[in-house]
Amino acid sequence: MEDEARRAVRQDWWQEALAVTNRILEIVGLLLPQKVAPHFGKSLSLWQL
Repeated sequence: MEDEARRAVRQDWWQEALAVTNRILEIVGLLLPQKVAPHFGKSLSLWQL
């Protein structure tokens, strides 16, 4: 039972970390000019899949 609780906490933390990472990538993509890094914008859209 303790292991299940620990696993659930780890899963929640992982999902939260992913959400934060996606948000940061989103903000970075908005701040970067497309002319400077168009390939970076493409990789961002791949991350969203």
